[in-house]
Amino acid sequence: MGIPSLTPGQTTVMITEIKDGVHDMIFRSLFSSPRARRMRKAKPPADQSRLQSEPAEAVSLTIEVPDDLDKALDIVRAIMCDCDDLQVRKVTIGERGIQVAVLAIEGIDDSGRIDVSILRAIAVDSREAPGAYTTPRDVFDRLYDQTLNTVTVHTETDIRQMIEAMLRGRCAIIVDGVPKAITADVASIPGRNVSEPTAETIIQGPRESFVERQNINTAMVRKHLHTPDLKLKRFDVGSRGKNAVAVMHIAGVTNPALVEEVYRRIEKIEVDAILSGGIMEQFIEDDWLSIFPQMATTERPDAVVTALLQGRVAIFTGNTPLVLVVPTTLDHLMHSPEDLYQRWQVASSVRVLRAVAVFLSLTLPSFYIALTSYHAEMIPTTLALAIGASRQAVPFPAFLEAFVMESALELLREAGIRLPTPIGQTIGIVGGLVVGEAAVRANLVSPTMVIVVALTAISSFAIPHYPTSLAFRLGRFFLMMLSSALGLYGLVIGLMIILSHLSALESFGVSYLAPWAPFDAKDIKNTLLRFPLHTLTHRPSFLKTIDQRGQSDAQSDRPKTGGGHSDV
Repeated sequence: MGIPSLTPGQTTVMITEIKDGVHDMIFRSLFSSPRARRMRKAKPPADQSRLQSEPAEAVSLTIEVPDDLDKALDIVRAIMCDCDDLQVRKVTIGERGIQVAVLAIEGIDDSGRIDVSILRAIAVDSREAPGAYTTPRDVFDRLYDQTLNTVTVHTETDIRQMIEAMLRGRCAIIVDGVPKAITADVASIPGRNVSEPTAETIIQGPRESFVERQNINTAMVRKHLHTPDLKLKRFDVGSRGKNAVAVMHIAGVTNPALVEEVYRRIEKIEVDAILSGGIMEQFIEDDWLSIFPQMATTERPDAVVTALLQGRVAIFTGNTPLVLVVPTTLDHLMHSPEDLYQRWQVASSVRVLRAVAVFLSLTLPSFYIALTSYHAEMIPTTLALAIGASRQAVPFPAFLEAFVMESALELLREAGIRLPTPIGQTIGIVGGLVVGEAAVRANLVSPTMVIVVALTAISSFAIPHYPTSLAFRLGRFFLMMLSSALGLYGLVIGLMIILSHLSALESFGVSYLAPWAPFDAKDIKNTLLRFPLHTLTHRPSFLKTIDQRGQSDAQSDRPKTGGGHSDV
């Protein structure tokens, strides 16, 4: 919107009007959520006639940069009022004394880079080439085309867009007499350095994990894949936070329909800010009622690269070291990144052991409750007498005994996570040894139940994906309740309910139980068993990739026994 000329005596009045009018009306309309704006439209105020008589320009969505530097700075200060981290430096250059203002946000921008690449570069160039700084337009063009020593330089005509760029780590340069602003990338956003993964530790393979800075995370993926087919698209999500979300896929491999579906779901998000991948997951998942995660999360770049090569899509959110991978399946969540680096015999054995651990963590307490409460005749006589002797002095039924022990175990886990690492380990040892032994001696629980709960806890730790482990832990309590009411019949019914739910669940159009349901024999080579790598010649068919072949002909035709020669 145009801004009229003001005399020097009207400056104070102008600043007050901006604070009371622009800040309260335009700023709120710009940075409020679309949902809130629709609500305000749905509920008009009582004085509707007064609003209808106001001009449409009163709620303009743009604030053009005025050609007067002082006016532009007044507008910026009004919008950024009570923001003491706003830094403004005015300099005068050229023989005609043209004023230039440099604006930055303290802590987000690198002051050293501003001094060297912006301020010093302007001062040196204006002394060496004074003829290029005669008019405001010449100054603006010279700064944009030649003077600024930064890689990323843009122009902005909207003050709102300029402030958003400043909040992302850019500094703004405004030239008196030019209704535009230059934004230069001088970001120095604080964050930790690349370190070893904490949630996905492995023995073999790379020892680096993602960090809380999105540009570093995407660069770590590109370090593994040196191809222009690796595409990156960014979105601004959040009406207030304006958080950057990046989506990566490999063109020519990933199904375009899958990519478009990911874009569509991200663009539909209406929220103030996306603070982490966990929040993003809850907005774009298929079934929000399910306890099972419908997206894989990882902090390992090599795991993301493997998923991209399979034809999946990676979603990067800022301020979190976790990356979302879609679509996912239950079989995919049961795989560890280390499975790729082990020999196929070892990897297959570990996967089978992991599947057994998942089944035990889900059903072992329920199976114990059903046998001891309803089907004691199924237990061998010697074992039944031993269990009965251990439970003789326990005053509680098997279900209550198991429920108390499992609840205590979950409480210890939660306490260990919230406490500092050394103290959390101590709490786990004290809770597992001292409290458990004291409970047995006090005849509150039986030794057999302690063994069952301990085996269940150890089995749950074998699940490589933490959100999936949480889902099975909740399912364990569901099966315990059914087993306490109906015995083995209730346990079977509970397993059928869980299996029916999993079979109906989808992740971006892909069945959660693929490739087992629907069954595809070609994809079984990398599921419960991991066949040798040279036999994995095709990408998963349920991903419907453009390029189905994942290995070269030379690799697939290599000799099956030693002594041969391979080009790979």
